[in-house]
Amino acid sequence: MTVKAQNAVSQVTQTLTIKVTNPGAAPSFSSADNAAFTTGAASAFVVSASAAPTAALTVTGTLPPGLSFADQGNGTAKITGTPTAAAAPPAQSVDYPVTVKAQNAVNQVTQTLTIKVTNPGTAAAFTSGSATNFTAGVASTFTIGTSGAPAAAISKTSGELPSGVTLVDNGDGTATLAGTPARSAAPDGDSQNYTFALRATNGVGSPATQSFTLTIFNPGDTPFITSATTAGFTTGTAGSFTVTSSGEPKPALTKNGELPTGLSFHDNGDGTATISGTPAASSAPAAGGLDYDLTIAADSKSGHSSKALKITVTNPGTAPQITSGGAVEFTTGIAASFTVTSSGDPVAALDADGDLPDGLTFVDNGDGTATISGNPALGAAPAGASRDYPISLAATSDAGDASKQLTITVRRPADPVQEEPKKPGNGGDNGSGGSSGGSRAASTGSSEPPAVPPITLAQAKLALPIGTPSRRVIAVEAPADAQVTCTGKLPKGISCKVNKAGDLVVAVTKAATVAGTYKVTVKVTQAGQTTRRTLKIKLG
Repeated sequence: MTVKAQNAVSQVTQTLTIKVTNPGAAPSFSSADNAAFTTGAASAFVVSASAAPTAALTVTGTLPPGLSFADQGNGTAKITGTPTAAAAPPAQSVDYPVTVKAQNAVNQVTQTLTIKVTNPGTAAAFTSGSATNFTAGVASTFTIGTSGAPAAAISKTSGELPSGVTLVDNGDGTATLAGTPARSAAPDGDSQNYTFALRATNGVGSPATQSFTLTIFNPGDTPFITSATTAGFTTGTAGSFTVTSSGEPKPALTKNGELPTGLSFHDNGDGTATISGTPAASSAPAAGGLDYDLTIAADSKSGHSSKALKITVTNPGTAPQITSGGAVEFTTGIAASFTVTSSGDPVAALDADGDLPDGLTFVDNGDGTATISGNPALGAAPAGASRDYPISLAATSDAGDASKQLTITVRRPADPVQEEPKKPGNGGDNGSGGSSGGSRAASTGSSEPPAVPPITLAQAKLALPIGTPSRRVIAVEAPADAQVTCTGKLPKGISCKVNKAGDLVVAVTKAATVAGTYKVTVKVTQAGQTTRRTLKIKLG
């Protein structure tokens, strides 16, 4: 600017430069000295300061994790971000004091800013299953787990636990269900459910609840058959045998295998079963026994077991009786026969003791009968008279013996009157003067060798079973005064003998166990001459 100075004398002018300086304004904070953030939630806080010129904003100190500070260059700064869960304990708040500085050419100023971070936590929730199984008598555990922050406290709010089991809160958001359930906690061989309510509380939101089911299984006791392994019955006689078992629950009993005819199996429903009845005569051979092999099984929810049972049926048979009459009559010169009969089971072998009349033979037919037959010799009785021959009949089987007297009467008619032959030279009807008959030739005294005795077997082959006692009679036709023998190597339990009538008796006992075909030689010897025949015996 021009400044003029003038008076009366003169005037002067001067250019005057005026410099105006504005020192500006020192910074001052206009924003609050505290800010609030929540973990897990994005947010921002603006720090503002007034100043001339515009102040630069900086921060010193530790910001909460997840937050950052940025100067906007316009006198403001932003604190932004999402605080992490680590910035504050669940359901708590943490203050983070920082220093904010605003500085310009005029001055600088600082402010303590308190950033409060609040962690609201997370509501509790159950993370484990809602059911588990324990076994009675066995120590077991199950961990109940939850999520949420802070850690939830776990408790049972209703329902009952089985005896021997407890629930303990571990203080870390878990609880332990543990113990050894008592055997009484469930029926033997069965399960029992225990349902109760659980609650998890951590102060955040509403408590979590869960309905939990604990199933207790009681295996019980494995069943076993405790009765004997053998049982005996007799045909025609009522009997019973009790199958017993152990185990809980009581097992059901069954049988596998065929029972003898007349017997039945009944499960009594109390861990026992009864085999009872009257065995039929057909369930075992007469005068013998037969085994029936069964398997008895015991089954329950606790398990399975089985045991062999052998049932032996004995058939005593019926003792033999001779049922034919006690007397029979034959006539010399006339062929005839008489049948000896018997009853009983098994079929009896028949024999005769005593002297038969000449010309008659006794043959056991092997079927419970015998035949006395033939043509009585003239010498068996006096002419015109009779003679009695008392013999004793015997019936023998494995069921017993019987005997009976039999009187055989032989009658001989009177001999006819014989005319005397005419003397030679006395003449005859033909007037020839010679003899009409001849006399026997005189013996020349020569010696001829005796004839080979004849022999016939009623059968040359015989089949017999193993395991069943039996007896067979093979009729031998041979001269009455001949000697009959039976020889050969036979296995244990089988024999071949000759009875009093000269017939073969082949017998098999229970001891015979080796199957095969065997040969025996039947010899008939008479007057130094021998005839042989072969008898084949098939066993099994």
